[in-house]
Amino acid sequence: MTYKVQLLPDLASYFRDPNHLLFRYVVKDTSDLLVPSEILENHNSVTILHDFEKYVDDIRDLQVFEDDIWIISYPKSGSTWAQEAVWQIMHDIDIENEAGKAPLNTRIGFLELSALVELPNRKSSVETVKKMQRPRIIRSHLPIAFLPKELWIVKPRIVYLMREAKETAVSWYHHYINIHNFLGQKEDFLELFLKGNLIFGNYWDHIEQFTLLHEWYKNMKIYKFEEILTNMEKILQDLGKFLNKSLTPNETEKLLHHLAFETMKSNPAVNGAELKPIVEAFHPGTNYTFMRRGGVDSFVEEMPPKYIWRIDEITKKRFKDLDLYQ
Repeated sequence: MTYKVQLLPDLASYFRDPNHLLFRYVVKDTSDLLVPSEILENHNSVTILHDFEKYVDDIRDLQVFEDDIWIISYPKSGSTWAQEAVWQIMHDIDIENEAGKAPLNTRIGFLELSALVELPNRKSSVETVKKMQRPRIIRSHLPIAFLPKELWIVKPRIVYLMREAKETAVSWYHHYINIHNFLGQKEDFLELFLKGNLIFGNYWDHIEQFTLLHEWYKNMKIYKFEEILTNMEKILQDLGKFLNKSLTPNETEKLLHHLAFETMKSNPAVNGAELKPIVEAFHPGTNYTFMRRGGVDSFVEEMPPKYIWRIDEITKKRFKDLDLYQ
């Protein structure tokens, strides 16, 4: 793949680890991607850590299978719920057994994880995905131009999650503090969010490109996190049909309880229990949980009014023609 790399303005003072300098990767030639050019011409870049360069070609050249299930989203948009829902549906609601209680990150392949953190024994998350037993369930936060090019030829099922911008920003802020050791103030972070100078880049770009893609890529389901919270039973039935799995009333009832936010939050398999020692090392005594609140309008208590207004204005402008979050 032909691309150029741009160092973003020096943001190192915001981080305890200077390796968190961000780079913008821009694809210079997208002619090998069978995606409508009008989508790619405005969405051909990603902001990410420099280690991405070690994996960018391996990711782009990954073999894709028709029975793959891909879960894609901008960070903190409900993908943890979707991963557990998809895995459980595909495994006939295996809640009590050992497999269903294993950490979610051992059941789902996180494609670009190696570009974000150094894994034990320098394992490659791309190689892990390659070796997964089929049908594979794979998650990613990457934009279209950096996902495997076979994705647009083979066209497996994609589940795309989106979440309202202000809720996403607040949740992303807490993740940045705990996992990426962000040292700035909340206002500093929100400025970076507005400019798209965060890992995985611009929130509005991410959602726009996949919404536009949906018209062309029919084997995709798009779900809003807010609708999952308010109408979970309907979403589960729809998701089951999409995965060619029929849910019985009893299975649906078990899933509704298992996937309820409070149940998920108390489930160490899905709530990042393996991350707690890492967070504790930098934030001793913290009561860290990967899943924090998961409600609707929880941003009101945490976001300064001027940022509520600014984010709403951008959302109205960017999503006006997409019928999203108006």
